[in-house]
Amino acid sequence: MNMRAKPACGIRWFRRGWRKAFRSELADAYEARADMNLTSPLCFWQQATLLRIMAASAALDFTQAVHETVDCDREGNVHFAFGYPAGTAAQPAALRDISVGIWLPDPERESLENAMLQRGVLLAVSRAVGSPNDPAKAQPVFQTTDVKVPHEAFVFQMAKLMYEESELFGSERMDRPNRQATMCGEAREALRSLPPNDDTQDFAEQIDKTLKQLGGK
Repeated sequence: MNMRAKPACGIRWFRRGWRKAFRSELADAYEARADMNLTSPLCFWQQATLLRIMAASAALDFTQAVHETVDCDREGNVHFAFGYPAGTAAQPAALRDISVGIWLPDPERESLENAMLQRGVLLAVSRAVGSPNDPAKAQPVFQTTDVKVPHEAFVFQMAKLMYEESELFGSERMDRPNRQATMCGEAREALRSLPPNDDTQDFAEQIDKTLKQLGGK
């Protein structure tokens, strides 16, 4: 039996969560260069804070989506009811302006955010279909009208993404160790639902180490 994504645990929810990555990356760029801009450093700090708040909300949605997907049909497939995402894996040129402390006009900032959003979704979708480091390889997968990924492979990749993005709540960003631990714990639980192999065991050890550093919170 194949699993058709339900609204509560399906691809629609994942797509919202996938947008978190671009906001977190963009927030890092604004924060890193706030001290370089002598005329409007507060604007950089405020933008970084706003982006992280939105990223945090999306991260929790993503965590819930992974949690509910683990409980879906483990013998089936996850179906993607959309085509290959627009955008490119390359960083937008405007990001370089932010990185050197240039405050962009409103239209250019909006354009940058849209480009980063597309990039974030593209990279996440590529990972979901088994091409985490090469979106170009993911594109042929979407030439069929019924794109599907084995449940186990999908959950493994989403658990890895959830673990990586839990760093949003780390001490160098939002400093919310309980939330970071929650995301790491959910990633660990997702792994327990999968047949053990070298990849899952290595990843489980990595998560356990992080949870230990967080004090098991």
